[in-house]
Amino acid sequence: MLKILIINTVWFRINGMSNIIMNYYRFMDKSDLKFDFVVNSEINDIYKNQLDNNYFLLHKRKKKPFAYIKKLSEIIKKGNYDVVHIHGNSALMQIELEAVKKSKSDCKVIVHSHNTTCSHMKLHKLLYKRFSKSYDYAIACSDKAGEWLFRDSEYMVLKNAVDTDRFSFNHDARSEFRKKLGISEKTFVAGHVGLFNEQKNHTFLIDIFCELQKKNPDSVLLLLGEGRLQEQIKDKIKQLKIEDKVIFTGNVSDTENYYSVMDAFVMPSLHEGLPLTLVEAQCSGLPCIISDTITKSVKLTKNVEFLSLEDTPAKWADEITKKVNPSDRKSYDDEIAKHGYSIKHEAAKLSDFYRKISEKR
Repeated sequence: MLKILIINTVWFRINGMSNIIMNYYRFMDKSDLKFDFVVNSEINDIYKNQLDNNYFLLHKRKKKPFAYIKKLSEIIKKGNYDVVHIHGNSALMQIELEAVKKSKSDCKVIVHSHNTTCSHMKLHKLLYKRFSKSYDYAIACSDKAGEWLFRDSEYMVLKNAVDTDRFSFNHDARSEFRKKLGISEKTFVAGHVGLFNEQKNHTFLIDIFCELQKKNPDSVLLLLGEGRLQEQIKDKIKQLKIEDKVIFTGNVSDTENYYSVMDAFVMPSLHEGLPLTLVEAQCSGLPCIISDTITKSVKLTKNVEFLSLEDTPAKWADEITKKVNPSDRKSYDDEIAKHGYSIKHEAAKLSDFYRKISEKR
């Protein structure tokens, strides 16, 4: 039985990185693999139940890194792991790599890049040289994410894959959840799934929706997710007097039903690796109007349109209107799978990789 330690460097809430980690865990062949997890600061109850208490909750990774490193090194030493797999966005994963070194373990270490930039650039640059020499294997969610973190060094692309059956368009769910949300069948629904933070650029998203309202007053904006900027966005919506046109769902575990409710998916992010939500949205057959800061490799269907963040909100609204034809809605699950974004395929690839590198210990 191979022992694998998965380290999540962000809070284990409903967010992109955590969802990707859990997608792989759910679909992994565990017949000869035993998983433990390191949770940074907090864990969502949904994930907690799925992990069967096989996790260690550590605090203050950034505020007290040396205490964090000490505790993590003890976990690694005691666990006698074959593989330590660290998920992050930058060279700040060196914190975890220091813990591996301190543990004096002979485990194989994977670092996994999930983004194309970070919010702590000075620290990233300071730690980069040491980081680049401290791991055994590198994985990235896309070439853009790999080039950002690993530069000219070798890395393997492991796609942000989804359960294609789950995210197929469901007409019954569309009717049921529109009714639940108080949305008529004729109303146009623009949607977004993501944390309320700077990266997701909700402020610009609201500006786009205001322009869309001018073109089609019978439209609503459906926002899934939570985050520290949520109240700020709600204040803006109140100032614009469109409270009755914007629906906040908070975090939900059945996002597939809400994709079926939507008529268009809008993502004006400042930066991304390869967003899992965009793969899910395309699987559900949604037209996706997104910023050109997002890697072009996310375009898996004909339904993706890239726009500049320099373009006006009015132009974004125009493109949304042009792109959408609700009567043409169908699932693209087969096409997503053909591009290699089936979680069953990618999870098998990762489990085989764990076995392969463990043989080299």
